[in-house]
Amino acid sequence: YQISEELAVDTVYYWRVQANDSGGYGAFSQVQNFTVQSLLQFSLLTDSVQFGSLAAGAVENTTDGVPAPFRGENTGNIPFNVTVNGTRYFTQAAINTSNYLFKARESETGAFNVTQSITSYTNMTSVSAAVAVALLKWQNVNDDFFIDLNITVPTDEPQGVKSSTVTFTITG
Repeated sequence: YQISEELAVDTVYYWRVQANDSGGYGAFSQVQNFTVQSLLQFSLLTDSVQFGSLAAGAVENTTDGVPAPFRGENTGNIPFNVTVNGTRYFTQAAINTSNYLFKARESETGAFNVTQSITSYTNMTSVSAAVAVALLKWQNVNDDFFIDLNITVPTDEPQGVKSSTVTFTITG
């Protein structure tokens, strides 16, 4: 027997079997039970974004795939929300300015609730309670997303290597 509907998580299910052959039905087995445990699990498939060396005043983003955006996947079995925050990227521009922006984008159609997610570029902040990706699904056909970055190098930014630590927080 194959179940044709999705079973709910954290619910006890009871089952028993009865054999049937040319002689008829046998006795039912003892009642057994099982529970599908909820699993909140996340994988970051692309875990760094490398912009390389950019001139003062340059604007670059990951929307075209060069460089590749962050890519995350729900590897559990329940929907969850994702918040995003980062540390300061430039020395001459504070965090929470238009020099360092992010947005969520579907990697697969229907993967998350786009109306409740941040799908237009917004300032990267060091602490965020805003949901970047709302209700990310967990089924294999639609369970992942992109986080695009958009940077504008300040005109007075000194040359050198730049970095920011981006944190993804998952809540189920």
